[in-house]
Amino acid sequence: AALIVRSRIGQILVAIRQNEDLVGAIGISAWKYKLFAFVTSAMFAGLAGAIYAHYQSFINPEIFGVAQSLDAILAVIIGGSGTIAGPVIGAFFVVFLPEYLRFADSFRLIIYGLVLVLATIFMPRGIVGVATSVADWLRRRRARSGRQTRRPSSIRWRILPQGRCALGHRPGRLAKALRRACSQRPHKSAFCPCR
Repeated sequence: AALIVRSRIGQILVAIRQNEDLVGAIGISAWKYKLFAFVTSAMFAGLAGAIYAHYQSFINPEIFGVAQSLDAILAVIIGGSGTIAGPVIGAFFVVFLPEYLRFADSFRLIIYGLVLVLATIFMPRGIVGVATSVADWLRRRRARSGRQTRRPSSIRWRILPQGRCALGHRPGRLAKALRRACSQRPHKSAFCPCR
């Protein structure tokens, strides 16, 4: 599935998900790619059913009731639809949730419905979306704090007896080659390895 998403066909499928009219306007027939997605998903579902039938050693339609269908939907919604890792993370959540709710077995479907509604309202992109948002926020915060801290320009670069510069950094090959140039100019030189 990851290879399909990164390919040209996967990019077209993502574009169809975003705006099908625009994809049709640029000359791509969306129905062919939708048919491909349907056939591919049916292939994976058939493969999973065949493996499950061999695992159970018999086929019974009662195995897949409302609760199991709700488990699959809950895994996709909680993990994050539109991602590859989202349903996997959601499946871990759905597998371990009944263990935590063992004390309220009769209210399990009600609690599942409540979790589904709350996840849809407060986490529309799922756990993966929340994790991505937090990681982006931390990255922006780190970049912003990196721009605010500057080294003083009055410090001149010189090698100390321990093989470190005036700021305490170890000089590399470039530092040794530029030692004379850095020692005669202020520390804000673009070529200074300790900048």
